[in-house]
Amino acid sequence: MNNLDIFENKYITTLDSRQVSTMLGKEHSKLLRDIETYTLYLTEAKIGLSDFFLKSQYTDSTGRTLPCYQITKKGCEFLAHKLTGQKGTIFTAKYINAFEKLQDTTNQNTNSIQDKQIIQMLVQTQNNMLSMIQALNTKIDNINQDTKMLKKPNKTKRKLLVQTLPKSIIKIIDTMLLSEEYNYKEISKYLQSMGYTIGKYAISRYNKQILKGEH
Repeated sequence: MNNLDIFENKYITTLDSRQVSTMLGKEHSKLLRDIETYTLYLTEAKIGLSDFFLKSQYTDSTGRTLPCYQITKKGCEFLAHKLTGQKGTIFTAKYINAFEKLQDTTNQNTNSIQDKQIIQMLVQTQNNMLSMIQALNTKIDNINQDTKMLKKPNKTKRKLLVQTLPKSIIKIIDTMLLSEEYNYKEISKYLQSMGYTIGKYAISRYNKQILKGEH
């Protein structure tokens, strides 16, 4: 009959009024009557009831739905102040032990939930990383494939004029010519490193055609 209730978005530990009535050595019906009287006083004084008593209900062995209260630690302290002598002392000790036990159980459950959440987050993070690695490997494979196609042209494309080269290679030649940072020999060597045997004179003729507007 110990509870961890949610009230106004706050977690509140409570004891069931049936359990509290046993601690008090009082009939549950009489405790309910007392609490209802106290709630009237608190309401008239505009003091929040939820800090002390929360209305609730339970189902008995015959299937009937009956009223009860969930009593907070502050509510138990309120009831304890109504008692004197040995009875008050015993009740105080009992409800303090009950709340400590409930708090220990709550902490264990909370830690268990947090551990599960951490494990789920780690698994999700690992899965995301694996997906990213797979996607990256796919991109690398595609780049390598494109590079192989550029570096390993068919033999029929060797020793030909610039105009017979793949468009991607011609574009590289155009860029190098426009930059004016490379001479024909340097461009020829660069093409040879890519697997294309194009002499510097062929590149020179190609450049002249460009300048004449024949390309």
